[in-house]
Amino acid sequence: VLDLEQAVAKYLADAEISTQMKFDTVNSSLEEIRTMLQNLARSSVTTSQSFGNRPHEPRPPNHHPYSTRIAKIDFPRFSGKGVKEWLYQ
Repeated sequence: VLDLEQAVAKYLADAEISTQMKFDTVNSSLEEIRTMLQNLARSSVTTSQSFGNRPHEPRPPNHHPYSTRIAKIDFPRFSGKGVKEWLYQ
């Protein structure tokens, strides 16, 4: 019985250590993420402020004046009669 109690106690102690190590890893990762988000927020504010201080710059001209949507082309059906007339409609 004593050996069983010792084995259970050792198992629980090892499990607690393992769990604590995992929590420490997660906390460390969260702290890194928090730091990165704070740095990103600071750089975003700095960037938006620098853009806000510049005079308004016009947009570059559109290099694609055509429509990007494909138009539907209507072809009349060929009935088998009047090939030349059908071709030159």
